[in-house]
Amino acid sequence: MLQQSAENKKTVIRSLRYIAVAAVASLSGFIFHHYNTTQHMQPATPSFVVEEIRYHEIRVPKGGKPNSITLADGTNVQLNVASTLRYPANFSDASRDVFLEGEALFEVMPIDEKPFMVHLQHQTITVHGTSFNVEAYPDESSHKISLLSGSVSLETNNHEGKLISQLYLKPGQKASFDIASETIVVEQMDLSIDQLWMHGEYKFKDETLEQIAKRLEKYYDVNIGMDDDLKNIRYTGTLSFNRRMEQVLGIINYDKIFNVRQNGNSIHITKK
Repeated sequence: MLQQSAENKKTVIRSLRYIAVAAVASLSGFIFHHYNTTQHMQPATPSFVVEEIRYHEIRVPKGGKPNSITLADGTNVQLNVASTLRYPANFSDASRDVFLEGEALFEVMPIDEKPFMVHLQHQTITVHGTSFNVEAYPDESSHKISLLSGSVSLETNNHEGKLISQLYLKPGQKASFDIASETIVVEQMDLSIDQLWMHGEYKFKDETLEQIAKRLEKYYDVNIGMDDDLKNIRYTGTLSFNRRMEQVLGIINYDKIFNVRQNGNSIHITKK
């Protein structure tokens, strides 16, 4: 049975500015790392104002548990495993900008004169007050934005940073961006399934074994390899991550078409 270390079950929060490490403390199931540095821009003339750049970072590691944070403006963010959110200690007067790798559910506090912007690897989401789910893991082939309520605008850039799409989403719509082909598809869907991860469940429809394995790697902190002829087998179902890894793989392998070999946290799946 795979064991998840106590350390991996903790959410790691880092406060970033730029140079020095000031403190590390453990508090209420979190580990806080404070990297405090102030960058002073030396004025060329007395008219310039000294600026301070200060960021925080909250990270939920692989094998951890989803966790939440409330930002300075009252916006609530639920962060999934293997995900990182970078955000300023205090938002600017013009906008509220955060940076996400992984998956998160946002419930944005509406402030009309100050839009909330989520920056992804290839996309930028702009909202004023709404709730939406973002799935943007850097090691997966597509990024998905699901709008639960309100409205958002979505800008998508290619690998060279060139704008290739700008659209608006309505509640109940999901935009899926395929990174390799640089195409985006908008569908009307039952978005309740996009919130199941907060309850330790993963619901999938017509996904490949390779895609499912990517998610298992994040929840159980393992590395999964498989024979090439197994990667594109497709499944539909729901998995509970409250089960042991062996049980989950047994459920997927209900038709007994593959064998599983495990060595530590490395797993290889081979065809029978």
